[in-house]
Amino acid sequence: MNHSAFYNPVWHTPVLPPIPQAVLDCHKPSLSLADRANRDWQFLFEEIADIPSPFSEKQDYDFQNIPSEKWQPVTVPGELVMQGFDIENNREYYYRRTVMVPSDFPKGRLYIRLEGVYCNARVWVNGKFVRFHIGGFTPWDCDITDYIDQNKFELVVGVADIEGKTPGIWNPQNEYLSDASWASYYAHHNIGGILRGITLFVLPESRILRTYLNTELTDDYRRAKLHANLQIDAARADLQLEVQLQKDGKTVCSATYEPANMQSGSLQTEPRHMTISANTVRRNVLENDRHFQKRYMPPAVYSPAGKIYEAAFCLEIDGPQLWDAEHPDLYELKISLLENERILQTNVHLVGLRQIEYGGMHGTEKNKIYINGKEIKLRGVCRHDVSAQFGRSVDDRELEKELHIYKRNNINFIRTSHYPAPERLLALCDQIGIYVEQENSACFKGANNFKIYCPPENFINTFAEMTEFSRNHACVIIWSLANESGFEQTAAFRREFEYIKAQDTTRPVIFSYPHTVKTTPLPYDIRSHHYKKVTSNLGRKDMPMLHDEFAHVPCYNTKELQFDNSSRLFWGHSVKKGWDNIFETDGALGCALWAAVDDVFFIPDGTKERHQNHASGPAAGYGEWGAVLDAFHREKPEAFLTKKAFTPILLDEEKSSIQDGLSLYVHNRFDHTNLNEVRLICQDEAENMLFDGYIPADIAPHQKGLIRLANVLCEGSAVKLSFYHQNLLTDTYILNKKQPSAPPPAQSAQLCRVLADHKNGVLIWTDSDRSRKITGPYLYKNGKRVDTVQTVRKTAHGYSVHIRAKKQPGIFCAVHCKTESYKMVCAVQMTQNLLNTFSVGFVLQGRADFVQWQRHDLYNTYPKTHIGRTDGIAHLNAAENAYGQKTNAFWKDDVHNFFLQKENKEDVLAGSNDFRTRRNDINTYTAALCDGTKAEIHAKNRNIWAYACCWKNKPDTQLLIGSGQFYPDLQWGNAFGRPAILQQFSFEMQLAKQNLTAKAEND
Repeated sequence: MNHSAFYNPVWHTPVLPPIPQAVLDCHKPSLSLADRANRDWQFLFEEIADIPSPFSEKQDYDFQNIPSEKWQPVTVPGELVMQGFDIENNREYYYRRTVMVPSDFPKGRLYIRLEGVYCNARVWVNGKFVRFHIGGFTPWDCDITDYIDQNKFELVVGVADIEGKTPGIWNPQNEYLSDASWASYYAHHNIGGILRGITLFVLPESRILRTYLNTELTDDYRRAKLHANLQIDAARADLQLEVQLQKDGKTVCSATYEPANMQSGSLQTEPRHMTISANTVRRNVLENDRHFQKRYMPPAVYSPAGKIYEAAFCLEIDGPQLWDAEHPDLYELKISLLENERILQTNVHLVGLRQIEYGGMHGTEKNKIYINGKEIKLRGVCRHDVSAQFGRSVDDRELEKELHIYKRNNINFIRTSHYPAPERLLALCDQIGIYVEQENSACFKGANNFKIYCPPENFINTFAEMTEFSRNHACVIIWSLANESGFEQTAAFRREFEYIKAQDTTRPVIFSYPHTVKTTPLPYDIRSHHYKKVTSNLGRKDMPMLHDEFAHVPCYNTKELQFDNSSRLFWGHSVKKGWDNIFETDGALGCALWAAVDDVFFIPDGTKERHQNHASGPAAGYGEWGAVLDAFHREKPEAFLTKKAFTPILLDEEKSSIQDGLSLYVHNRFDHTNLNEVRLICQDEAENMLFDGYIPADIAPHQKGLIRLANVLCEGSAVKLSFYHQNLLTDTYILNKKQPSAPPPAQSAQLCRVLADHKNGVLIWTDSDRSRKITGPYLYKNGKRVDTVQTVRKTAHGYSVHIRAKKQPGIFCAVHCKTESYKMVCAVQMTQNLLNTFSVGFVLQGRADFVQWQRHDLYNTYPKTHIGRTDGIAHLNAAENAYGQKTNAFWKDDVHNFFLQKENKEDVLAGSNDFRTRRNDINTYTAALCDGTKAEIHAKNRNIWAYACCWKNKPDTQLLIGSGQFYPDLQWGNAFGRPAILQQFSFEMQLAKQNLTAKAEND
């Protein structure tokens, strides 16, 4: 029996040698070949008729036969479609560039690492075929040493986007095919191309092939053992290993290993084929797997230059600084390979010392996951690669910015839906402190009436590549076999599970959908659930439950979003309910909100959306489902709501007080942080500093406690509390001595009189010049006036208007208007408004200039740039934004939404995102017209909303007023409010003139 750490009886493990930091006599042993700024690549946007088939035995080809003028500049990495090349499926297209090998690269083996080419690829060097690869999101190497004889060579990469029945060089039989990830179908356009980095690197003749790292902690977590297993391709036998572990530049421990400590090993090249029998799968599954196995192409295997050796070592660390998402402490592990005391190669690994316990290990509870002995709760998002300019291709700069935004929004977990994240993202998560569920590129296979159109081996090959390049990253805490797939519809998913359990038992495994599993043993350690109701039971007793698609951001309710953005704000209330539920529920591991980034692609002219359609405008994609970022990586309104819901410092504002010092009742929702590690800043209303220091209270993770600051005295009416952890603002609260009272209505000069229009059943407000200014009330449904029968009659104190909808039986509205001083008090009764789609409304004669409001909300500390802020001004006219072009404006100031609206369409709402937002639970609301007239609303009771909207093709303004918050189109497990059979609400309305010119907020 083979007991090697590198032997896997289920499937062969690919070789992906660590790229060294240093090689003997070499300044830098690696060179990036994918720099967007340099534009060193060219693209051939046509098929080559006489090029050998991918299925041919010999595939060399002289690309010099292609006229040079046919090659066009192209940016790498980046989608081809996003650069205007509307590639077809199953056909092969070609990149090329000239590569200069650095003059100081020593004699050894020369490699090219391709980190992600979607989805089928072939590589030629100087016209010589090197290898192919299938799968668009995992790295693979080309050993090109034997294909070059000088320091300059031509590199050609052929790419094909596999999907559907389109004939092409990769589909000569015209049958239905699909990539295992189904990523182009998913993205609503063909994403084919070089999507990730390419690196040229050199290894010495004797070289380190693999390094497996693992941490073991003692029961008291005060000592650590760092285990390492190395595999070496040795051209000579007299090799040494030197190992050094450093922290902050200081050596913690070191060791030297002589040849005698190394054991002879072997390089596993099999199995590379799956044997499928009727005993393990159903007949129809057997037939489908075997049918597509005919198309299976076994991947290339590594050819050793010398003898394979293996070495194992263990470094012991006293008092280790352990890694977790709140304390991302990293050690630097240097491993040097020596020959005759000369260092041939030095590899550097940034190591996080951490131990995962699951399934009841070491006496822990079986329905929880522990990091370093502490239960964790995952506050996460599902993440896709999205770039507004380059599609499913995100470079290192974009990645770093993106991850820091997640961190500052209290996100501690990413699910890499639905393909593996690149190594750079994992390295950043190690450094920043974000947990990762690394998911195989297997999506929508064999479930929800989707069939499987690829060889089963393709699933496990990419899974093996994923685990091989990811396994040394501390941030990776969960392996995911697939997304929303039918487990029993292919033999591949069982094989993946068996492979990883033979390869790595230090991490738990998850599979989506678990309800499709009918065989044993269960192929997961964590139960996945998608879109369970946020208010339901979110835990389990037998194993942890991870809601790795949770509380879907509203995006499919396109008609609602075209009209009003307030459903985005109500979604934030739903997320808070969901997270509070998860945190308090035993066996609820956490959630990953769907999703992190808008899945929107600004495909250029001359290209087209394919496979499916969800957009109403020219952009492609599933929709604006980002809980944090839009396609330009700007923070959306949902980002702040996510941050507040996920707060690790929950203040009980009802119990807390700023009378006689500060008494703050808090729930510490950190997993590994005592609140005495948190900095607290207290300021009064004038921003005078009342306190700045670490919290003087010992409140352990997941515990509640009191922060008492007796000497912090506030003479004003409010205190602003800002909590910082590791220099990041975690949360902000404003505590008031008493609830602020509503400001009195502004006293305005009498400008209007009210007349009854009995013919049309409405009232008319006129100004001092007898000019008509306001007409109404009318009945509206989703902003559109309803065809009604209306009557108006005089009463003792004013007027009463009765409204019946002609085509909606049972919809009745009565508006009783009472004249008081310079204002009209309106009492509204509405029946059968079950979906909360009806409202009363008034027509203001003229275009709105701006709206202004004060309102109540769940939170009282919104950023000034947020559409949910409790008081503010929003102008109708904002900066124009162009299709696919990033601006310096905030999200709230965008006028055009190119996913929701067609360009130049007239029958759409005017104004910015901020203006096009209904304000819920108002205290006051003002619609100011361009001529200086103002219609002012003052709510007489809670939960009244107001919304002034202007249509591009209409000269007037609609002022809509309603009651309640009910958003049934949120769905996807969200809380969405309650309908009201009978609605009763009152408000004051008056007509006034502006005394001062409104000034835009300094955002």
